[in-house]
Amino acid sequence: MSTSIMPSMRLLRVSKLMTSGKTLQALSITALPSSAINEGISRRNFSVSSKVQTNRILVSVENGVRKIVINRPEAKNALQYDMMDKIGQTLFEANSDGATKLVTITGAGDFFSSGNDLANWHTANQTIPEIKEKTRKYVMQQLMFGFIECRKPIIALVNGPGIGAGATLLPFCDQVLASDKAFFATPFPAIGIVPEFCSSYLFPKIMGYSKANDMLLFCHRLTAKEAQECGFVTRVFPSESFEESCQKLVDGYAQLPLEPLLKAKELIRGPEREKLKQLCTYEMDLVIDSIDSPHVRSNIEKFFAKMGK
Repeated sequence: MSTSIMPSMRLLRVSKLMTSGKTLQALSITALPSSAINEGISRRNFSVSSKVQTNRILVSVENGVRKIVINRPEAKNALQYDMMDKIGQTLFEANSDGATKLVTITGAGDFFSSGNDLANWHTANQTIPEIKEKTRKYVMQQLMFGFIECRKPIIALVNGPGIGAGATLLPFCDQVLASDKAFFATPFPAIGIVPEFCSSYLFPKIMGYSKANDMLLFCHRLTAKEAQECGFVTRVFPSESFEESCQKLVDGYAQLPLEPLLKAKELIRGPEREKLKQLCTYEMDLVIDSIDSPHVRSNIEKFFAKMGK
């Protein structure tokens, strides 16, 4: 076989899915020349943008690694809207930052992330329409689409529990390294909402229907060991050596040449990217529709009543 096949390589790209009455239609596949892999990817270097300011998301770029740290340990790294905005912006930026070869995301303290902060849906200082619009803008268009659209490899360093969005964002990472103290939970039925972040599709694809149903339908908590056994997690390290073990791996990955990383990720992720965006939108529409349902409002009010005691 010739060693000069790369210039003529062709990729598969999923054409945009159309929705009709919130019903997903079939995929159609078109050929894409390899030159499109680098679309939107620049070689210019720049420092981390300050467009979205929040000290609850720490971002740095060093030795080719763009590091995202969810820095709200006092609230188990629950994600507020400005935090989602910053994470999404950082992921979009990674595509055009020549100084970024790969991205890592981790949490400060004992939690990776407890997911969406229910304060985002509290009506104390905002109306239901405002909540729905913010959810669509920051949860979906920034956070979720940021992960889906990121062309650089993403490595999740799961230092502790991942709950809700803290679990459902992980299938969009290209590698998931977890502490043995981590666990994963998606208590969506208990709250009164449907699964989000394409978990209704990606969880069964990764771990099989049985395990996925256990989590998404019946709120089963998945241990780090179980997560590795079913392919949800790549590797599990002892908590006492977790940071050191992850750093060693990431440092090695950062030495790999960029072009093969970009091309390999596009081959793996590219064909489903548009499908995932459409499915993500479909799921999020269902979540948004349920925000003002009596069951969801009751659960949120109970949560804040408990917090106020």
